[in-house]
Formats: sequence, structure tokens, C-alpha cells
Amino acid sequence: MTAGSDDIYAEADALFRAALAAGRMPHAWLLCGPPGIGKSAWALGAAAFLLDDGAARAATHIGPLNCRAGGQVASLMAASSHPDFLWLKREVPKDKIPKDGKPPKTEDVARAINIEQVRQLQARCQKRPALSQWRAIVIDAADDLERGAANALLKLLEEPPPASLFLLISHQPGRLLPTIRSRCRRLDFMWDTARGDAMLAARQPDLGARERALLLDVAHGSPGRAEQYLTARLPEIMPLLDAVAKSGDHDGKYRADLAKLLGGAGGAMMIPALIEGAAAVAEHAARRARGGAQVDALDARARILSIGRVAASQSESPVMVGYAIADALRNLAGGVAAHT
Repeated sequence: MTAGSDDIYAEADALFRAALAAGRMPHAWLLCGPPGIGKSAWALGAAAFLLDDGAARAATHIGPLNCRAGGQVASLMAASSHPDFLWLKREVPKDKIPKDGKPPKTEDVARAINIEQVRQLQARCQKRPALSQWRAIVIDAADDLERGAANALLKLLEEPPPASLFLLISHQPGRLLPTIRSRCRRLDFMWDTARGDAMLAARQPDLGARERALLLDVAHGSPGRAEQYLTARLPEIMPLLDAVAKSGDHDGKYRADLAKLLGGAGGAMMIPALIEGAAAVAEHAARRARGGAQVDALDARARILSIGRVAASQSESPVMVGYAIADALRNLAGGVAAHT
């Protein structure tokens, strides 16, 4: 997806250009919205536009924010080697980077952006931009900053280095330090189900309307996350979870099928989708139930999320996680499942 290519980005594009053209660019923007809707792509486009003489082009530029094709900035950004562009995110320790060139495992990515990364950023910000008039720094996501790193970043925002623009991505801005939020201009990327469905249909034309609805429901409307769940085989997982919740799976057939699915190649990659899918089943059951049945459904959802937290922290076996999740859903037998 090209940053700024949809109406969701049009207002953000206009605000960014106007601030730059008027010479009133805030030193930090806070990009808020659910994950998977393109905030990172927009930040990349805005940073590239800024570094490619964006101040001179802002007043007359039309269309999505980005650098000019074929130029030096475009080449450097494509190679992730522009000296004035910094992208701060959770990293993979050097000893866990695959030597065969394959992508690292999800579980090997650090759980937070640490203070040392921010200290390195502070050192870079003490120097003048090397090629452009500006330096652009993307924090993806600011929600991932550990406490020490958040405090170190706050010092940068309190005394911003000259000619430096910070773009902080946040899926849950309420988790950020209030002092960080107060030093940023906020951009809210609004979203709705119809737009998510249209975008997912464009990205995955072979998906039917029913599959898109299932994926977007579990992904809370985010097409990016829906695509991740598609890769994690959520459309195969959900019927089994629904069947367990509706029948109680007294003979263990559906649990055995789920274990077979999770025990195959890529089982560990399915766990986040499994957790979110099971939580959605319990949530829908709670909405349709009353009295004690509703309490049972809410308890099941809380238990499922707790299992997910333990699985993430202890690298549990996907099969064992599947059995634990199914056991949490069995108490919903007799209720109405989420996606039937």
C-alpha cells in the first residue's frame, strides 16, 4: 500500500504539507490508530518527502507524500541507508539473526525498544543532518518503549535537536507517558469496517466476503493484521474453535484436529491468531448470553488472554496452547458461537 493513497491519509497529508509550507512544523507528531492500517507506511512517506526538499515542495505538491522517483533520496531510502533517516523499533539480537538471509523468527524479536537504542539516537541527533536540511526519526512503535527508553526519549522531545522531526507511531496512545503525548502534535487515523473490507479485497482478491468478514472481525477491522491472520491460517482455525465452543467436544475430535494443525509446520506462528480468534469466540458468546452464561463467557475470554500472555513469555508448545485454549472454550457449549 502506498502511503497516502487512501482517504484515510488525505487529511494527514494536507496537515503535514501545510505545517511544512508555513514554516510551523512541530518537532514531533504522534500517529494514532489501530495496528495494521498503514501508519508506518504514512510515516515512511512523510519522512521521505521531508528529506527530499519537502519544505520547498510543500506548497505546490499534490498527491501522496513521498520522495521524487529516481533521485538520490529515493535510492538511499530504498536501500535503508539514508544518513538522515532513523527508524527505531524492536530489534533482533545479533546472535539470533539468521545467517541464511531468512527473516528472523517472531519470538526472537525483542519485546521492547531499550534505553541503549535511544541513547544511540541521542548521539546521532547531536550531529547536523548529513545530506538533507532535516533529520527524520520514526519510532515504531512508541508503545514498545521500555520505561527507561521512554524517559530518555522524553528528554529529546523536551529539548528537541534542531532540524529534527520525530514521528511516533502509537496503537494505544493511552499507554504513553502523558508528558510524551503533550509534546507531540496528534494525528488520528480514523478507520471503519467498509474501508477495511475494501482494502483487504484489493490486497487479497481470492478471498470471499465471508472469509474477509471473519478475518476483519478477529483483526478488529485492520486489513494489515487480517493478512497476518490469513498467513497464520485463521480461516482453518476458527471453525474448530467454534465447534468446540458449540459442542463441548466431548469426544475430543475437534481438539485433535486443532492439535494436528498446530503441530505442523509454522505452528508457533499461528499462536497469536489462535489467541485472538478464541477471544473473539468468547466475546461474541458473551454479547449474546445473559446471566451466568455471560459471566462464563467473559471468564473464558479472560482465561484465553492469560494463556496468550504465558505462551508469549515462555515459548509454550503450540499444541499445548491449543489444548489449553480449547479447554477454556468448552464451557461455552450450548451457546452461540461467533462465526457460524
